[in-house]
Amino acid sequence: MKSKLSLLAFAAAALLWQSCSKDPADESEKRIRENDQQIQRFLSDSSYTGERTSSGLVYIKTFQNPAGVQPVAGSQVYVHYAGRRMSDNFLFDQSDRAGNQPLVFALNSGSLLAGFDEGVSLMREGEKAKLLIPSYLGYWNQVREELPAYSVLKFEVELVKVRTEDEALRVFATDSLGIDPSRLEAVSGAPGTYYAKVQEGTGVAIQNGQRATTRFRGRLISGSEFSAAGSSDSFIMGQGLRPKGYEEAVRRMKVGERGFIFVPSSQAYGTQGVANSRGQLVIPRYAPLIYDIELVSVQ
Repeated sequence: MKSKLSLLAFAAAALLWQSCSKDPADESEKRIRENDQQIQRFLSDSSYTGERTSSGLVYIKTFQNPAGVQPVAGSQVYVHYAGRRMSDNFLFDQSDRAGNQPLVFALNSGSLLAGFDEGVSLMREGEKAKLLIPSYLGYWNQVREELPAYSVLKFEVELVKVRTEDEALRVFATDSLGIDPSRLEAVSGAPGTYYAKVQEGTGVAIQNGQRATTRFRGRLISGSEFSAAGSSDSFIMGQGLRPKGYEEAVRRMKVGERGFIFVPSSQAYGTQGVANSRGQLVIPRYAPLIYDIELVSVQ
């Protein structure tokens, strides 16, 4: 996969569309009409019958599985996809089918194109669909590699799996880290948080009011990093300055100890996520977190 449908690609577009479309003569309104006309021509020239949603997304179900689980906000979804320019069918992005590595994200996380997220929400596990996404639900006026501004996008999507956060964390521990599920210890004080010890510590445990210094790597369920290996953190225990799951797991460690912490979004950044100074989500909403961590010192 090349771009992984870059973070918050739609956020700026939504603001532009909402603010500009009030004036019918505005260039933005013209672009919206053009996109909708392009989609209508595509449907007229093809054998597809699409369902148009209130947002403007056109959804074409190509394989149905009525008994499959339908995701809800916060569900961890696993999808294979191919993204094409609707104008000429050029393939600009796709998941790694050869390596069986689907795209993994939380539904309604704010991390993907709005049209893509909405389309997946209409599917059930095991289903396939085509999504025709107008630019105002995609990259809008952004010029991207191989995509001109105001491009209408066509995605072929397969919803491979729908999991809860707990299921997704356990699968990541087993499949990505090789940790036996029996080694996952529940962390008291932070429901749904697990800890797996890798290396025993020889120092003291931390108490409230003491400063903990850690070295860690932070990852999302997708495998992408929000903090690179070797990142350092220092905080006073008990002040609530760190995610609850992270802090409570560190509380049980001793100096020199290493392990993995698995934190559900309810014990991390929940439905808000974490944005950088440009308003881009560094940690999406509904994002479980995985830390590869060492407690370096206690003072």
